[in-house]
Amino acid sequence: MRKILVDPGLGGTGLAVCDADELLYHYSLELDPKVDVTTRIYLIATAVGVTCETRKPDLAIVELLHGGVRRGDRARNLNAADLFKLARLTGAVEYELKRRGLPVEMVPPSIMHFMGEPVRREAKKAIAIAICEKRYGVRMSNHEADAVLLGIPATTGEIAAAWGVVQVACVAKAQRRAQRKAR
Repeated sequence: MRKILVDPGLGGTGLAVCDADELLYHYSLELDPKVDVTTRIYLIATAVGVTCETRKPDLAIVELLHGGVRRGDRARNLNAADLFKLARLTGAVEYELKRRGLPVEMVPPSIMHFMGEPVRREAKKAIAIAICEKRYGVRMSNHEADAVLLGIPATTGEIAAAWGVVQVACVAKAQRRAQRKAR
């Protein structure tokens, strides 16, 4: 079954199309935040519609709206105005998909666990990118990688391997930062 996978966001929307475990298409739509929100919503929903017309999916999977971050994350929670904008976008995307006769599954944001603990948001982004890069040999944005993992979930082994890659990269980045400060 061919699926279109959508990770909606006004900062960046990830689109992917897969058939079983085969990735057929992936794209990240990142619009200038200076463009007014109604225009951004229209452009993103139109891109989803065009992807449906050209890629002919049988099912749509869309990440549900979420109100912020899990306890313990450093990122800020969304305020009411941002939540409303994201709700408008999610509704417009769902409308475009249903207008084309597609069944739409709304799924909660994925939560990765490693060693029994939920992985923080920023680490999750890096892990998702590392998993997709290893799987497909292609560097993706976090929006694309999130969309892909909605339809082709990561295995525990993939998460563990990517966690190691992400930790090594973080240590190297911290060492470079320390060296710059020492100069």
